[in-house]
Amino acid sequence: IAGSQRPVIVRSVSADGPSFGNLLPGDQILAINEETVSDAPRERVIDLVRRCKDTIVLTVLQPHQSPKSAFISAAKKARLRTNPPKVRFSEQVSISDPDSTMLKDDSLLLIPNVLKVFLENGQIKSFTFDSRTTVRDVISSLQDRLSLRYIEHFALVLEAGGLDQNQKLHLLQENQPLTHVVHRTYFQGMKCLFRVCFFPKDPADLLRRDPAAFEYLYIQSRNDVIKERFSMDWKSDITLRLAALHIYITVSSARPNQKISLKYVEKEWGLEPFLPLT
Repeated sequence: IAGSQRPVIVRSVSADGPSFGNLLPGDQILAINEETVSDAPRERVIDLVRRCKDTIVLTVLQPHQSPKSAFISAAKKARLRTNPPKVRFSEQVSISDPDSTMLKDDSLLLIPNVLKVFLENGQIKSFTFDSRTTVRDVISSLQDRLSLRYIEHFALVLEAGGLDQNQKLHLLQENQPLTHVVHRTYFQGMKCLFRVCFFPKDPADLLRRDPAAFEYLYIQSRNDVIKERFSMDWKSDITLRLAALHIYITVSSARPNQKISLKYVEKEWGLEPFLPLT
């Protein structure tokens, strides 16, 4: 099954098909029988494949999957479905002499000279730093880890306040040393977030130029609505459409062949992850 991107990407491979063992989900089709198709539409690629009666020569690119990437590739998703990892968690975590206020919330810093940065996809990245490390260094590292092309849309911010308070975001300047940032906020229960702070004029253009950045913007916007970060009065139909899109993506990724129904979603995940509290 081929995707609609350019170059066309192999989405899945049938276990009983001729491509099994030769193609992998995530492969980019660059040429068919020495004809370049890297810029060809999906329909053209499918037509060329169907014309081949006996043999076919496909030239594909299997992107290098960096372990630092925060987004899961199609190939990795397929492997996780067939062989899910088993994880065991400790019943209790003990930290000697912790500050009581730090344990109530997700703290900015618990280990000396290590900064925790919270990503919108739920991941937490840790960075060691010294007196010379700046905010710009962290942003550059995240650009590499997330495979972002247009980093000028992103910034680090400090989030102050919880669900029972007015949440405020404080933009950090790129030349700020991390030591100053941490020392200023260590005992205030703030969180350091990586966000799209400078919105593109045309989100559709961002999708074409930088799909990873567009996906991050979508996840961030969705989280802002669900977590009610800015206390906006959303129209109910917009909220429901966003929730429906979120449910569709979640179910399709976890159970590709599952029929989507509210009863199934409520049983597996509940509705809380998809809708605002109020």
